[in-house]
Amino acid sequence: TNTATHGRRDARARAAWRHAAAGRPSAAARVSVSAPHLVNPVSTLAALAASQAAAQLVLDEEEMEWYEMEQCCVAPGGRTDFSSKRPRRGNLASTVPLKHWREVEGHSPWWKFYNGAREDASGDGWWGKEFHKRFRVPVKVFDQLYDVTVAEDCFADSYINDGRRGPQRISTKLKIMGVLYIIGQGSTIQMACDLCCCGYATLNIFFHKWTEWLVETQYAKHVWLPKTVEQIEHVTGVYEKLGFPGAICSIDGVHVHWNRCPCKQWAAHKGKEGYPTRVYNVAVDHSRRILHVTDHSHPGARSDKTLARSDDLIVGMHEGELYSQVEFEVFRDDGTTKTIKGLYALVDGGYHTWRCLMCPVKSAQQMDVKYWSKRLESVRKDVECTFGSLKRRFRMLRLPIEFATAHCLDVMFKMCCMLHNMLLEFDGLADIGQDEADWTSADLEADERRLISQRSFDEFERSQRRMHAEEEGNSNNFVRTSLMDELVYNEVTVSVESSHYELRDVLVEHFRIQRAKRLVLWARTAPACRRARQERDECAEE
Repeated sequence: TNTATHGRRDARARAAWRHAAAGRPSAAARVSVSAPHLVNPVSTLAALAASQAAAQLVLDEEEMEWYEMEQCCVAPGGRTDFSSKRPRRGNLASTVPLKHWREVEGHSPWWKFYNGAREDASGDGWWGKEFHKRFRVPVKVFDQLYDVTVAEDCFADSYINDGRRGPQRISTKLKIMGVLYIIGQGSTIQMACDLCCCGYATLNIFFHKWTEWLVETQYAKHVWLPKTVEQIEHVTGVYEKLGFPGAICSIDGVHVHWNRCPCKQWAAHKGKEGYPTRVYNVAVDHSRRILHVTDHSHPGARSDKTLARSDDLIVGMHEGELYSQVEFEVFRDDGTTKTIKGLYALVDGGYHTWRCLMCPVKSAQQMDVKYWSKRLESVRKDVECTFGSLKRRFRMLRLPIEFATAHCLDVMFKMCCMLHNMLLEFDGLADIGQDEADWTSADLEADERRLISQRSFDEFERSQRRMHAEEEGNSNNFVRTSLMDELVYNEVTVSVESSHYELRDVLVEHFRIQRAKRLVLWARTAPACRRARQERDECAEE
């Protein structure tokens, strides 16, 4: 019996030394100090030395943290629990709103980035930049998402509600950080669990539940089509300065890699990319704000013509339900202006030849039409740049996505579009083109030299044919067969409207006159707009 007793005491002494090396007090050290008469002298000396070393480390480095934890664990009756463990179910201390045990900075490394960014008022400090780099949103936007989330009872932290017993939930802030980290960095759920110190099932369930709730409640507040006269003029005014009066948006399709596509559906989802994808039709304005996304994605092998038939925006404009009564003016040769009804969108050559869709001319013979086509190709790059910004900002869109259903993929893509618009509004980039300092004169001579430098018309026609083949999905040795078109119900024939050519001739004439009057402008980039506005404000103050 004495041998076993001494063995247990020696084990406590050895544990005290291990805890001392780790920088925290142990149970053996506390027992040896509080009741020295219960242990033998050898073990007592070892425990005392261990406790002194541990106390020295703790008091020097973590004194304030331990003090806060002790103060948080004081029960109403006055009893104090100095342990850092979470309270047991039914414990008296769990009936009061305690500090969550997982919110101690030593458990999750993300708390130091969040607390440091919160202390930085401007958000331009080192902690704010590191928080933005990891979670792809500034801390102010993160707090906005958190405030909206905890207002819903199903996502509120349990210790916020009074009178609730039992162990507290993992902090909602940590779980939101985990979701943003997965989308922004393209990491796995397990990797995010290791960083936010929560279980796999907890974060996995919260990811799908929170993203779907956020899209249902907040998506329409940030992604919307212009409806009022002021909103429409806000968009069309920018395109008018670019040489395209009456344009409301630019439309194109973007593909997202779906790695868990069912094997039976590979043929329908495998297109020119060479791997299964889901495609979305997206409409943006020239400031790269997303205006519209299709309600659900489509198999990647579907063509743009087929997507146009199921896009609510294109169908509404084609049938006259959207923007058919909006008027805009164009120049005429006699110096007057002409009023035209009905807005249109800028697209590539893969869509139908409808009046509401303006695309470049594949093989133009007149120089005016060439200039107009080149200009349209340059202006409609705003939608391509938006796709690049989305995939650079949210790395998950660039990687193979492991969602089991296409619905989860749709929810995640819409959430990325919503966050993209929120960041544009936060950075002040959603109104580019509304200030005179945002514009610069277009280099028309460079455009002329670029066209004249082409060796012959045949070379120009071949380049246009090659560009059209890439837009149709015929590049990279990919051939769209009739069997594939039948499998995904692709439209092979192009629907043609004579009003398309009538409107195109009017727009070509308008652009020719606008070029002659030197009224064609280019919108500056976002950094250039900031510098130009800052210089203008400094000059005004002087």
